[in-house]
Amino acid sequence: MSKVISDPPEDLSDHPALQPDHADPLSGIDPDMALWVDYDPDTVTKLSAEVIYSYDEGRSIVIAGTVPSWGYMARIAVPAVLRKPGPFHLRAGLVLRRGRLGLGVANDACTKFYDQTIIATPGQHLVELHTECADTPGNVVLRSGSPETAAVEFELLFLQFQLRSSEKRFKLTVMPEPKEAHPVFEKFPRWTGKISGYLTANWIGALIDTRFTSGGSRVTTETTIAPPYPRPGTNGEEYFEWIILLQSVLEAQKSFTMVELGAGYGRWLVNAWHALRSIGKADIPLMLIGVEAEPAHFAWMHEHFRTNGLDPERHRLINAAVAPSDGVVYFTTGHPNETYAQSIVNSPSVRFSKWPDMSVREVPAVSLQTVLDGVGEVDLLDMDIQDAEGNVVHASANLLAERVKTVYIGTHSEESEYLLRITFNRLGWVCRYDYPCHRTSLTPYGLIKFQDGVQCWVNPRFASEETLLRFEQP
Repeated sequence: MSKVISDPPEDLSDHPALQPDHADPLSGIDPDMALWVDYDPDTVTKLSAEVIYSYDEGRSIVIAGTVPSWGYMARIAVPAVLRKPGPFHLRAGLVLRRGRLGLGVANDACTKFYDQTIIATPGQHLVELHTECADTPGNVVLRSGSPETAAVEFELLFLQFQLRSSEKRFKLTVMPEPKEAHPVFEKFPRWTGKISGYLTANWIGALIDTRFTSGGSRVTTETTIAPPYPRPGTNGEEYFEWIILLQSVLEAQKSFTMVELGAGYGRWLVNAWHALRSIGKADIPLMLIGVEAEPAHFAWMHEHFRTNGLDPERHRLINAAVAPSDGVVYFTTGHPNETYAQSIVNSPSVRFSKWPDMSVREVPAVSLQTVLDGVGEVDLLDMDIQDAEGNVVHASANLLAERVKTVYIGTHSEESEYLLRITFNRLGWVCRYDYPCHRTSLTPYGLIKFQDGVQCWVNPRFASEETLLRFEQP
């Protein structure tokens, strides 16, 4: 049911995210669990002078050239940890633009193929290769799939190797037609209403001060608006955040508790409140907990609550950074309506050329243990804490297992993403979404470029079988 994608280094024991003061997070991991490693762009080698290639900002690579019959175009080195006889598994997403493409796994010298396939239909394809290598696999070879000299052009969107595999198969499929929308949105009526002054509103009815994001534009006369539902192509990674929030609201029964770490002005907390109201759950006991260290954002969170009919004093709003343990940390502040990427840093001398007025100050830091002190079950923990996520989750893993039903995390580095996967797999949680940061990923809604990554994990201690069976990650 869960597909866990990972980016581990070849020597897991030396991974920086697994160091300083925690117990070995690899303990308790199922040795048969599938972990994935992305190809290294530095290991791409042209095999023909006629071939050209280029990268885009999402790390996909375009390869093109006119090559002889079955001619080699490029090779990608197999990671050293996988260079041994036995089961071998890779998967790749690509777009064939012109010609016929051959893809296969070969030895180091590219003289012996263990398995290969030909892709002849233009368009998007998802290739999965499971095979048994009698000798050492050395390269993935990309070649012309034509018996005569021909032009070939394709875009390699991703290529990943599985660290463990026991099946033998080759599967080539055209990528499925993307879904237009998740059905959960149909259960929440779209808001229509009037705005004025500096306020606008989103589709669920949350009123938003435009000064929080753009410096503010004032509506001089009262205006009726009908904001559209979120769309995958427009809202990108936030589309998945909406899905998880709405499903958590639907599943809430006698009460609803939500925690937002790196809350900014508390937008997702207030969105949850309006979602509850829109389906007749406004009267169930509600606890909203927001943690934000940037002083202007924290003040705006109080204002945002009051604008939307929430009394901040009846909830728990904490002006602090989130860290593995309580204490004091250096934190960047400033440019509040231009960026929400303020974060913990290692030194007070850090400067940012893009944000000249950004400063570093000491701020209180709180652990999840402190944030959840006296709190019972948490329906949803939403986290966007600028690369502190891996260490914070790892430090509070047992607490999360005891109290939290669902965790949604915006991720910011491969190291944090890897540590999150290790931690939640050790706990036995179910992966709902896992899309790495700064990559293009195949989703149920088509190919989406992610700036922040997305991970969502569900605690099986609280989830029904029906809930687990709904999960849809391809």
